Order: sequence, then C-alpha cells, then structure tokens
Amino acid sequence: PPGAQDTAAVLALLVRTMDLLTDYELKYNIEYVPFNGEEYFGATEELTYIYDGKQRNENPELVINMDCPGHIGSKIAVSTYNLDSSIIEVLDNLYTEHPYIAKGPEWYSGDHAIYSLNGLQCIAIASMDFYDGGLEDAHTQNDTLDTVDCNLLEYGAKFLAELLKEL
Repeated sequence: PPGAQDTAAVLALLVRTMDLLTDYELKYNIEYVPFNGEEYFGATEELTYIYDGKQRNENPELVINMDCPGHIGSKIAVSTYNLDSSIIEVLDNLYTEHPYIAKGPEWYSGDHAIYSLNGLQCIAIASMDFYDGGLEDAHTQNDTLDTVDCNLLEYGAKFLAELLKEL
C-alpha cells in the first residue's frame, strides 16, 4: 500500500521537527529509532532495546511515538503515559498556544505501548480521529497523500520542536 498516513506523514513530521531544531542546542541527545512492532506480534525489537538499555543503564528518559498523524479534517492528538508533572505542565501550556494540537486519549496498540508498560515516560502523537475514521484508509491502497493534511503536520512539528526545547 502507498503508506501516506502511517509512513510518509510520520517521516514528514519527524524531518520537519528536526529541521526546526537545527540551530537549537538541546540539553540532551535525541535518538531516532524506527520500530514497527505494532505490526509484528511480540515487539521483539522494542523489548531488545529496553533490555539492552537496562543492561547499560541507558534507557531513554522519554519515548515519543508518532503513528498516523495529520489525518485530514482532524487535529493532532498527544497521548501521555507515565509522565512526571513537569512535562505535563509544559504540555498543558503548549496546548493553549497550538489550537490544532490537543490532549488525546490513551491507546496501547502502538510502538509506545511496550515502553509505557515498562514504566518509561511516553508520548504518542496521532490523529485525534485515530479510531473514529482516521485509520480507515491506513494500510490500504487508499492511504494516499490526499488523506494527509500537510499544514497539520507543520503545526505538529512546531509543537514538537517547542516541546523539545522546553524540556
């Protein structure tokens, strides 16, 4: 299938976020790790990453999962798991500045699930209508660019860049 929502939109959001951070020095390192565990039973890559991190005492302080963001006619939903109050406060402040971004419901069918269930702090980025029509075309021949709102991805990238700067 073409993969506009589940692959291209994620890559566009990631690349644009990183572009917005080009001239900004963060207080920490960002590691981009492309996992695809939700389509493979067992989440072996994610579990190996967690296990290896524990062995080296290097598990991530925050995991951000992006899955089907930017569905046309929707908002970007930000779901949170195990976050400390300082990150929640930053998010709450950012929601008021970004009208196309909103706190979304928790869901556990994405790559963030194994991390959140292991107690790590996680944020999942998706379309607000993820389970109300947003996934209808994902993983089908209809998963084309006309199902993705590129302006919404730009708003999402600005939101994520500001979040990462604030942490």
